[in-house]
Amino acid sequence: MDYLGALTFAIGDDYQNMAAVQAQSWSRIGIPMTVVIKGRATPALLNSDANIVQLDREVTKPFEFEKYAYDLSPYTVTIKTDADLVVPWMWRPTPLMTELPLISGKPIGLNGSPMESSPYRETATKFLGLPEVYSAFFTFRKGPDASTFFRYVDEIFTSYYMTDLPNVEPTPSTDFVYSVAWARLLSSADLGYTLPFHHMKHGVHGLSTVGHDWAAEASLSVTTGNIFINGYQVYHPLHYHNKDLASRFL
Repeated sequence: MDYLGALTFAIGDDYQNMAAVQAQSWSRIGIPMTVVIKGRATPALLNSDANIVQLDREVTKPFEFEKYAYDLSPYTVTIKTDADLVVPWMWRPTPLMTELPLISGKPIGLNGSPMESSPYRETATKFLGLPEVYSAFFTFRKGPDASTFFRYVDEIFTSYYMTDLPNVEPTPSTDFVYSVAWARLLSSADLGYTLPFHHMKHGVHGLSTVGHDWAAEASLSVTTGNIFINGYQVYHPLHYHNKDLASRFL
């Protein structure tokens, strides 16, 4: 078993191709990656450095497969990501990443400033007092805390439509379920130590003049693992969100 590795779920060909790009970015810095798929693997994924695992478990709701991250990860410390994420070549894990049981990502602007509020998470944070947990870049270390956390994730997905949660979010997203599980486990909205990453969803990326399709308005340059957006060099993992961009990062 590798001590530290990345894991993502790639359900569908487009997500597999994005995961293949991500796997290559992890490979550049010497970190293995497992990609969980359902069905056949695309040529791009087969030709990548990814460890491919088949999802053979029940899934009845969108994103419910995310609850299996703990069981399907072959690593002691897992960096759980979304498929549409790449890692610049100079990024390295910090010591705390391998020591703490659970760590959420924290969006930062391209200039390095923290993004204190996410518009699409306001209902959950303001009315339910939930922490803004981000599953796109989320680390867990196998042990009692992480095991209990993912048991709660399983229970929340399973019972979702028998609770009041659909009044806040009609269908369960991973971010929302992880946030509920975090609050249940820790009885707190305090995330403590977080992992900075760039979340390019509108309202989170810090480019105030850029609309929903940020890539149509911002300049993007990629050269052998170096990523520049609007002249800023990207030093942290990039959740690019615009699915059409995957091939630009090869």
